[in-house]
Amino acid sequence: ARLLAISLYTSATLMIAFSSAATSILLFPALSLVAVGGILLMVTNMQVGNLFSSRRSTIITLYNGAFDSSSVIFLIVKLLFERDISLRSMFLFLSSCSVLHLLRTFLLLPRKHIPYPLPDNYTYGLSCGQSSSYSVEGAVGDRGSNAEIRNIREDSAPCRLEDKLQPQTETHTGEDSFWQCVFSKFFLFQLLWLSVMQLRHYLFIGTLNPNLIRLTQGDPALGNSEKLIH
Repeated sequence: ARLLAISLYTSATLMIAFSSAATSILLFPALSLVAVGGILLMVTNMQVGNLFSSRRSTIITLYNGAFDSSSVIFLIVKLLFERDISLRSMFLFLSSCSVLHLLRTFLLLPRKHIPYPLPDNYTYGLSCGQSSSYSVEGAVGDRGSNAEIRNIREDSAPCRLEDKLQPQTETHTGEDSFWQCVFSKFFLFQLLWLSVMQLRHYLFIGTLNPNLIRLTQGDPALGNSEKLIH
C-alpha cells in the first residue's frame, strides 16, 4: 500500500511539474492522485503509533494533524512562485522527496504491519519485527539437557488423531473477515458520511471567493478572501 501511495503521489507532482497552459487538463487527475496518495500514506503511517503503547493515540492524532495541515505546502509554493521561483523546480523538488518515503519503507517499516500490542523483544529499524527465538541448538549449547530437547520435539510433533477430530469451532476467535467488515452497514454508513462531509468541505472552499464577491456587490478587491485574511 505504501509503494502504491508513493507512486500516486510522485506521479501527481510530476504531472503538475510538467503541465502548462496548453496541458492544464493534467491538473485534474494530478490533484486527484495527490488526494488519494496522501490519504494512503497517512493510513499506512498510523501503525507507527503501535510502537508507543502509552502514547499511541497521541501519535495517531499528530499524524492526522500533520495530514490536515499539509495544505500549507501549497501556500508556501504560492509565496515562492511570487518570488520568481518556477513551479516546475518546486514540484520536481517535491517529487524527489519521495526518495525519503522509499528509504523509510524499505529500511524501517516491516513488510506487513506493526502489531499491537507489541510482542516481547520487538525491534524497529533494519531488523524490524525480528525477535529472539528458542531453538534446539540453543538448548543443546546452553543447557545440554536431553529432557528439554525431548519436550521441544513433542511440542513440534504432528498433532494426534484425537486433536484432528476435535471440532474447529472451538478455535474460532469470532473475528469478522475483511470483506464482512467492508460490506457491513456500519462501514458503508461511515463511508457515505465521510463522502458527504468531504464534498461539503470542497464545495465550501470552491465557492468561497465567488460568494464573497457577490456579497460585496461585485467588488473583487473587497471580496477577495486573501485580502480579507490580511
